Parts: sequence; C-alpha cells; structure tokens
Amino acid sequence: MTPPTDQHCARRTVSDLVRAAWAGDDAAFRRLVESYRHGVYALCLDRTGDFDLAEDLTQDAILKARAQLRSLREPAAFPAWLRQIALNCCRAWQRRPWPETIVIDPEDCPQLTQDVFREAMRREAAREVRAALWSLPENNRIAVIMYYLRGNSYREIAEFLGVAETTVVGRLHRARNQLRALLEARIRDSLAAEDRTGKEEDG
Repeated sequence: MTPPTDQHCARRTVSDLVRAAWAGDDAAFRRLVESYRHGVYALCLDRTGDFDLAEDLTQDAILKARAQLRSLREPAAFPAWLRQIALNCCRAWQRRPWPETIVIDPEDCPQLTQDVFREAMRREAAREVRAALWSLPENNRIAVIMYYLRGNSYREIAEFLGVAETTVVGRLHRARNQLRALLEARIRDSLAAEDRTGKEEDG
C-alpha cells in the first residue's frame, strides 16, 4: 500500500512539490526525482553513449539538483532547470582530462573461445544499433531512449522535454522510420561485403 505522504505527493503539481522540497519535504523531492530521472538518464546517455556512465551522471545531476534547489527561482521550471544541470554534468565530463593510452600485448590476452566470440558478435550487433540511434537528430534520440529503453509514457516524455504529447508521438514515429531504414541499409551493406569476400576467396 502506498504511504499517505507519497499519495499526497502524487496529487501535487511540480510547483507544489518544489515548494514542499524547499520546506524540507524529502518525499516531495523523491517524487520529483521519480518523475524526471529517466529523462535525465536519457539525456546523459545521449551525450555520452555509455550506459553505465549515464547512470553515474544521472546520480550526479540529482545530487546537484538537491543541493542547488534553492537557486531555482520558478518552481514550474523545474524540468528545464534539471535538464540544464544534467547537461552541465555531461559537459564537465567531456572536459575532463583523458587518461593515458595503455598498450596491451596480444599475447597477454585470452584465446578467442566460442563464448568470447559470441559475446563479440553480440557487442557488434549492439554497436550497430547504437550507431543507428546516434545518427538520429538529438530530440528524436532522447524520445527513443525514454520510450523504448526506460519505458516512459508520451506524457512523461513531453513533460521532461517541455513539448506537446503530439510532438513526442511525431518524433517517435519519425525515429522508428529512420532507424528501420538505417539498420536495413547496414544489413544490406554487411551482406554485400560478405558476398564479395566469399567470391574473392572462391576465385
């Protein structure tokens, strides 16, 4: 059964929840986080392309939002304000110094077993999907990540991005068509390359 405080939070608007959080209501802030966490994750994943890193940056953005909540002047602007904090976290990550490259001796690597080969193939397929996804316009990518990877509804996506639900529906429709075309083209190119290689070996 949902605790009374959480039920009360669920009935309040974003502005109500922000004002309650200003007053020290932790349940109100948790409700805000629950509403927009997936959107923050989608944005961070879009900027980094790394699932684990996106989780870390999401947590970082939420902690910063909690610490800086008093700096938010207009409670209703919380979604846009949170998006900006997430973007700043991503930019800070992008500006970080890169570690030195480590050269690995192939003789130190394990042999290519069947399991390793299957994992490599799985990763290659995932790479193809990511490459297709990241070729989409940014707004479409974020909508796809939120809807298909995080399970957000049209309304939740619209609230986080600050657009109409019909806009979200349109972006997802266009993204599906674009992804289908891109992946089909990649499959055709891959099969054609394999066919050429096979003919060269036979010749």
